[in-house]
Amino acid sequence: MNKLKIYTHLFFLFSVIPFIGQLNPVIIATTAFLYFFAILHSFKIFLVKPFLKFFLLFSSFILLISFFGEFRGLETGVALLLTLTVIKMFELNEKRDYYLFFVIDLLMMVGQLLTVYSLFMVAYVITYVFFLYLFINFLNSKNDTELIKKERLKALRQVLLWSIPAGIVLFFLFPRLLVGNLFFNTVKETNKTGFIEQLKPGSLSEVINDPTPVFRANFLAGKRPSLPEMYWRGGVLGLTDGFNWTPGNRGATLQSIKSNRRPIINYEVTFEEFQSSNLFLLKNSHNIRNLSRSYIKRGVSGTYVARVLSNQKLKYRATTYKSVPLKNQNALTTYKQLPGNFNKSKFYNWSQQRKFQTPEEYVRFFRDYISSQSFSYSLRPGPMNPQNQIDDFFFNKKIGLCEHYASSLALYLRANNIASRIVVGFHGGIYNDLSDYFIIRNEDAHAWVEYWNPNEGWVLSDPTAYVAPERVQLGAFTFNQLSDLQEGEGLDEFIQRKNSSFFQRFKFATDMIYFKLNNSFLNYDYETQKNFFERLNFSSEKFRIKLIVIVGIILGLFSGIIIFFLKRNKAKYPMAHRVYIELCKKLSKKHGIWLNPTINPRIQYQNLQKANIFDDSDHKHWNQFALNYNELMFNPKRDTSIDRSLLKELRKVGKVL
Repeated sequence: MNKLKIYTHLFFLFSVIPFIGQLNPVIIATTAFLYFFAILHSFKIFLVKPFLKFFLLFSSFILLISFFGEFRGLETGVALLLTLTVIKMFELNEKRDYYLFFVIDLLMMVGQLLTVYSLFMVAYVITYVFFLYLFINFLNSKNDTELIKKERLKALRQVLLWSIPAGIVLFFLFPRLLVGNLFFNTVKETNKTGFIEQLKPGSLSEVINDPTPVFRANFLAGKRPSLPEMYWRGGVLGLTDGFNWTPGNRGATLQSIKSNRRPIINYEVTFEEFQSSNLFLLKNSHNIRNLSRSYIKRGVSGTYVARVLSNQKLKYRATTYKSVPLKNQNALTTYKQLPGNFNKSKFYNWSQQRKFQTPEEYVRFFRDYISSQSFSYSLRPGPMNPQNQIDDFFFNKKIGLCEHYASSLALYLRANNIASRIVVGFHGGIYNDLSDYFIIRNEDAHAWVEYWNPNEGWVLSDPTAYVAPERVQLGAFTFNQLSDLQEGEGLDEFIQRKNSSFFQRFKFATDMIYFKLNNSFLNYDYETQKNFFERLNFSSEKFRIKLIVIVGIILGLFSGIIIFFLKRNKAKYPMAHRVYIELCKKLSKKHGIWLNPTINPRIQYQNLQKANIFDDSDHKHWNQFALNYNELMFNPKRDTSIDRSLLKELRKVGKVL
């Protein structure tokens, strides 16, 4: 395998590997199968014949189309471009093959970028394009003279000099489309957060050690809850067989309603990844305003689900109000369901030992019992006895995660005919004081309980606070670092030391820049653009038509500038080289072969000999042309007084050929 093919394989891998998590397993398997043959072919272990190449291409297309069901759709287009990229690696023989390969590969990367919508990936693609340019420039100028290389680089610098300001201006001016995608609307179904809609022992421990950001929340008008009060509700689980919880009856939508009093907290949530998801809302949130191109539908008991378009990040605003309970309590029976044979368990008998008048008294008794016994909190509690998980946890192991304690409290309340449910979502977050917002990560995943009080509605109770109050008071990020607490160091001092460290401040600064750039640039949509120009007193009447006219004028001016510089640099070529360029064009058209004017005539002569299109006299003329050309271009000691005669002779020979 020559170096060019090795570099090509590296470029291909760099263009695919960062997006591998976005690809469907069928696409990955098809690409891996084709790429295996491409490697064999490149190393000449097994040469793929044209008929086999056609068969692989045809069968891959049939497989992908049968899987996706149609040609339309971003994922289908990316899959087809990826297949074409690999197939093209079977025929890397000439420069134009490499050029075509990189064009297809670059289109595939742009398609992937539409589904990722990440600032990091934008930077990655820009870096990839830069190195791709260097490689193509190297490929195209291996035989160029130093003069031609300098002129080409100078022209490139001038074009880039004008491209940067033009690109910035066009970013703000180019009309934003009111559809989710430039080509079609594709709804993304996948959910990449650590959030789960079914709770079972060990399900949260799988994600609670993951520091990946899920969303960021900033509170408007300066009002925000304290960290212990920051419960982000994602899903409500009402059906259980013990320690396993599911949403159950979707019709059970009993919830509190907002009062007519003024709003309490206004906040805005921006998701990190490009995905559909449950909305994560503070309790008693209403007036949900969708800030992204997505569809939001109501779920169970004050929860919502969003389905976003394929190039949108989920973003929304909401407001909390003081709520009052609904009078209709028919749906409460759903939240009193108990597992079969539960009344035969040791835990049920324990639940019946003491009777109280109000739900709060039951919760207080459970709290006091948990606090007085040797229960402990652990991120890795281990498995429970599958025969009776609740008894094994509550009376034997006494070590668990938020899901174990929430399940125990909910079952205890239900055993005493009090409606209760598990709520799953996130609690707390990391506060970035550099820009006044919270970063909520997978490690903040949490489960807690809501029980029904006829006078107050659904009341939140978090039994994790009974065994690990620091987890609720400090948040998961600080709680998980308590092992670094030094002897004699106070908790406030520990938090101050951790948050003021250079590494943490650097992370906050980096995240702030990333978040601001996302909000300012990646989320620069039609409404933001319109508001931007309204602040500049730009009339909104026929707003988009005006922008289109302005953009057309700018593009015309920019194109004219590029053409001007290209022509001016072309005119700067030495006359001898310009004569050579015209000769190459003439011979290419006459004999149907392409002659590269960047290759020295001496080397070009070898290609002409292989083509066998010249007779003896033509060979003689070409040798004379090459001698005169090299004398004029590369001999610094030549007698410049005879330059005119040499140039005249050069033109004369060029006409003869």
